[in-house]
This record gives sequence, structure tokens and C-alpha cells, in this order.
Amino acid sequence: MGEGQGQAGGAGGWLFEPTFNRAIKLRQADPRITSDAGALLLREVDQRLGLTAAYTPGDLNCDGVVNFDDINAFVLALSGAAGYEAVYPDCDVTLADCNGDGAVNFDDITAFVAILSGGY
Repeated sequence: MGEGQGQAGGAGGWLFEPTFNRAIKLRQADPRITSDAGALLLREVDQRLGLTAAYTPGDLNCDGVVNFDDINAFVLALSGAAGYEAVYPDCDVTLADCNGDGAVNFDDITAFVAILSGGY
């Protein structure tokens, strides 16, 4: 803030208003946390702190909507986190956990189809 801006609090106190202009991505560092559980935990922390945009489960290409454009990304996520993260480095593979059980696996297919069709 420049001088003369943001004066608040009486007695000439200055109000500090930090602005964040980039996302901070936390990485899993504790080997005791499984990759899926750790990623879910870090995504929840990021969202609660407002560090990253909140995406909807099923939005695997992270464009803000769940639609047919997410199908290939969903299949890639089911194939493994490494391949998915290579193609979608700014997205979170746990968005493929459409049934909310903490794991990305074939059990998510029915829930993904339900989300995709608007019935979830």
C-alpha cells in the first residue's frame, strides 16, 4: 500500500491488506500419508485457506465445469496419478474421487457418470 492509502483504526493507524496474486500449492511430505489421502487433505487445506480455486469432483480438466471434456482426463486419472499430473499439472488428481471414499479407482466410474449426467 502506498503512503496515504488505507488509513484506518483511528490514531493514524495503517491497515495492512495483503493481496495474494498466485496460488500456493502444498506438496505431500509425510510418507505415512497415502497419496490419495494426503492429496485430499492438502486440497481441503488449500480450499479452506483460499489458496487454490475450489473445483468440483469430476472436473478433471479444471475448466470449472463437469462435462464431456472431462472424460479423457478422468480415464487418465484412473490410469495413474503420474500420467494425469504430467498432462494436467495445475489440477488435482483427487478430483477423480467422485464417490468420496478417499481413493481414485474404478469404484468412481458410476459416480463420475452420475455427476456428468447431472444426477449426483
